[in-house]
Amino acid sequence: MKKYLRISRARFDLKKADDVSALLVAVQRLIWPKQEKLPGYIEGYVGLDRKNGAMIWATFWDSAEHGEALGSLPEMIASGEKFRAHGLVFEPITTHELM
Repeated sequence: MKKYLRISRARFDLKKADDVSALLVAVQRLIWPKQEKLPGYIEGYVGLDRKNGAMIWATFWDSAEHGEALGSLPEMIASGEKFRAHGLVFEPITTHELM
């Protein structure tokens, strides 16, 4: 069975690391239960790099299409707005077919 990795990355000012960390935990608590119920979801991780001012939201899916559905959750859309309001700058989301 093929797997797909969906990666969302963002950068932030190092001075805001504690605020970003708290927001990431809050958003994860809100979205994770809904994310886990989406078709094709396998597992996921979030991470914070305090040294380089970066965060990552990585999820594994059974198809690229199922992974893309995560971005349509209203809670995910709202969280992106919250993160941007805290100064995070997002890179384009990428989905990778795992080899």
